[in-house]
Amino acid sequence: MISSHRHELPAYVRASERVVPPQWALQEQTLFETLNKAAKEFVERYTHPDGTLIWFEHWPGMDGSDDPYEGFMNLALLYVIGGSSELHEISRKIWDGITWQWTEYGQIHREFDGYYDWMHHGEGYLYLYFLGLAGPSTLKDRHRAMKFAGMYTGDDPEALNYDKELKLIRSH
Repeated sequence: MISSHRHELPAYVRASERVVPPQWALQEQTLFETLNKAAKEFVERYTHPDGTLIWFEHWPGMDGSDDPYEGFMNLALLYVIGGSSELHEISRKIWDGITWQWTEYGQIHREFDGYYDWMHHGEGYLYLYFLGLAGPSTLKDRHRAMKFAGMYTGDDPEALNYDKELKLIRSH
């Protein structure tokens, strides 16, 4: 029975009979259980409890800051498609840990990659997009998105990337 009165919260569905779930649904649940377990083992093996990676104390160059994000971005995506709610929290902690860690290495500035080309930026920031899918009302993510956009709209006085008069992104 579906109900949606004018002044009620969103509609709801009430089951009136029990049925045996189809085999594909049972297999899907087994797959999610397996992926949740694998994700937890992966995180325990490659990260510290604070979300930073088990990695070098000092990074030797200015290459590869997209790679750590790429290794963990699918935790948020797995949560979005039906994985454990614990993955949402873990994926956020790891995003923060990687961002802090690579800031210490000197590659991330103001939570944004200070080097590299747009292809690599896009690869690294898929993680941020998946966090947005996982928690679209998360204030911190909305602020990050606005801050990153401001770097290319001329609204950020520290990032002179956009020329409002000529309406173009500068090439440095």
